[in-house]
Amino acid sequence: MKRIEDERIRFYLKHRQQIEEWVRVGEELPGFVREFYASLRIPEIACETGIKIEYENWGIRLRRPKWPKPVAIELGWVNNISWRDNAQEVWCGISLGEKSLYYDWLSRQVIKGYDRSSTRWGYPAYKGIGPPSGNSWEGDNLEKYGNSVIEALLQAWSNLAPLVDEAVLHQHNQP
Repeated sequence: MKRIEDERIRFYLKHRQQIEEWVRVGEELPGFVREFYASLRIPEIACETGIKIEYENWGIRLRRPKWPKPVAIELGWVNNISWRDNAQEVWCGISLGEKSLYYDWLSRQVIKGYDRSSTRWGYPAYKGIGPPSGNSWEGDNLEKYGNSVIEALLQAWSNLAPLVDEAVLHQHNQP
């Protein structure tokens, strides 16, 4: 073989330093995306008085003081998030932790528009939030996407918090 005929290989050899640099930038993307979600803040006026807002490295949790830990309405994300198309890396829903007393009761409730996970993950109701679409990095598109994520969490609170209240009351009234 005297010559490389494959155009892709020739292109890679010609541009490999730049390609490898871009690969390193891609490896930094999950850190940027986690920082983006962690930077979202719930407007205080959007929440009822007395709701605790907890900001974590992997999510934002809304809870009432009377709910036992770790029960919350949560916006969560996977650690290696990358905003791939159609990836379910971000979700909001009821988070109970593993083997919660409330899981069985909540999992029997019909919660329109929400999926259910296994008891292992402790999410009796959750909804995936897709990654930003289009050129999210241009203009104020990323801010608009962030606002839509906050809206999804607040909508989840509105839809799901009454069910959690009922589950806590139901379990409290059990003999």
